[in-house]
Amino acid sequence: TLLNSVARAGAFHLTLAQAGDERLLSVEFTAQALSVDRLVSARVHSNHLIHADTGRMSQIVTGSSGVRQRRGEALLEQTPQPEPQRRALGILWDAADPELPIYRTDPADSDVENTLASAVFRVGADNVEWAVYDVAYEAARFDIRDGLVPVTG
Repeated sequence: TLLNSVARAGAFHLTLAQAGDERLLSVEFTAQALSVDRLVSARVHSNHLIHADTGRMSQIVTGSSGVRQRRGEALLEQTPQPEPQRRALGILWDAADPELPIYRTDPADSDVENTLASAVFRVGADNVEWAVYDVAYEAARFDIRDGLVPVTG
């Protein structure tokens, strides 16, 4: 793969999906390692390495990252909502933990890590749709379908 054959720096996570392909791949990589997990069920991923292959690597896991990962996993274990987009937004907008919520907007928070925006992607048989939310519980700022054409109304 491209990620396996080129030099890497830093540490990143991304999820790969393609219209018409039912595979969903969770990819973590650092300069030293590459891990790819095929997802067969819903998962959450905050800002640190969690795969079996990379999660044991030396890393700094901030308090907010660890708390958000555990809270997201707990929310996934609760009764699933029938609508995946609502379920995803419910997790992304969760603020149950007053100190380190998943959705963070306090300018005086303890580690200066606030939510800038949240995105939900819907990958179908022949298209990819995505919505970007910059404020919780409000309509999407951008709702994109059929490439990069914004949807109005």
